[in-house]
Amino acid sequence: MVDKPEDYKWSRAWAHICKTSDPILAEGCYLTEMVKKWRGYLNENEDPNMAAALIQSTKTGRSYGEVVFTDT
Repeated sequence: MVDKPEDYKWSRAWAHICKTSDPILAEGCYLTEMVKKWRGYLNENEDPNMAAALIQSTKTGRSYGEVVFTDT
């Protein structure tokens, strides 16, 4: 693959990091407003418990998230 998310051809990371426009990115996404430093955000270590729960949900075909998300 690649060393950095922004180096992957189909990743939108470059647009987020460099704050350039990208016709694929939705305007007004809450993450765009919430995350100010995308490079740091993308390089954070993942929570091993959350990763395991996400993998388990994926294997069983269930959605993963807080109850307010999964029950809608």
